[in-house]
Amino acid sequence: MKTMTFIALAISLTFVQFVTAQETEQPQKVKETIALLNAEKEIIENEEKEALRVEIEAIMKRYEDGEITQDESIKLKQEAAERRALNIENRKTIIANKIALIERNGIANDTLKDNGYTLSIGLGTLDRDDNTRVFGIQYKNNNKVKDTTHHDVRTFSEFVLATSFMYSSVNDQSLSNSPYDASDSGSFELGISWNTRVFKNTNFLRFKYGLSFVWNTYSLDDNNYFVVDGNQNNIVEFSEDLDKSELRLTNLVVPLFFEFGPSKKTIENGVTSYNTLHKVKFGIGGYGGFNIGSMQKLKYKVDGDRVKTKEKRDFNTTDFVYGLSAYAGYGGFSLYAKYGLNDTFTDSTLQQNDFSIGLRIDF
Repeated sequence: MKTMTFIALAISLTFVQFVTAQETEQPQKVKETIALLNAEKEIIENEEKEALRVEIEAIMKRYEDGEITQDESIKLKQEAAERRALNIENRKTIIANKIALIERNGIANDTLKDNGYTLSIGLGTLDRDDNTRVFGIQYKNNNKVKDTTHHDVRTFSEFVLATSFMYSSVNDQSLSNSPYDASDSGSFELGISWNTRVFKNTNFLRFKYGLSFVWNTYSLDDNNYFVVDGNQNNIVEFSEDLDKSELRLTNLVVPLFFEFGPSKKTIENGVTSYNTLHKVKFGIGGYGGFNIGSMQKLKYKVDGDRVKTKEKRDFNTTDFVYGLSAYAGYGGFSLYAKYGLNDTFTDSTLQQNDFSIGLRIDF
């Protein structure tokens, strides 16, 4: 019992000493905090002046680049100066209100501010947007100036999807004498492209480049298929009735275009960009790449049973592919054409060049 009484007395004395110490330290903390808040007024002026300087530099750059007139630049600078002056006035008023609140009520929490940095000790997360409190300790830079620099977006990316009919000229014969079924032969392209504005102050000319996978499918007519004999390809008749006879070549290519056409200029949140949506466009250029695979697919019936075969091999195809291409369209849709300058096969007895025409979608 005496021991419990002694412990209770010791705890009471410790609590009284702690409260007394807090009451003694409170006036000193009030003075220090008020001094820091008064110093923050000067920091506020420096922050807003620096932000104004950055804004004016951005405005002058737009004027020098010809994006705005002299009268517009003067108006924008006046508006920026008025806005920053009002910011200084409002932020100083907030500081004055904090000082008045502390003088009247004392310090409500252990928050120390120095040169725009805040250190708070407590539980939980006070600021959901900032989320800088970890394990009850929050550290925040109040001096961070918002980036108001003007940005000019000159490059953007798009996905490319294209499909086309493909016509092949073999041994300089007319298309009507081609061994392929033109209605069932075609090309399919899937890739990504980048558009870069060529000139600084106009988007009329763009350089378009990218990387695409291209699948060329050749559908043979007259129950024929390919037979490889050493370095030579032969088109011969199959022993059964073929439902399908296709040779598919897979290429990895780099398309390169110069694109022409109007666009809409927009400036939002200090960012200049150009929009070609709902605008006419034309492109001319070419492509180059490599053949990375070839496969022949046959479908037929034997005694009523369906048979499907796939043969992957070289088929004497050209390793390096290249050609010319052009397109014309509106918005994200275009009609395009391309012509392969390389021979499809290395076999000198089967000289073949491909011409494709179809639909291209940039999205």
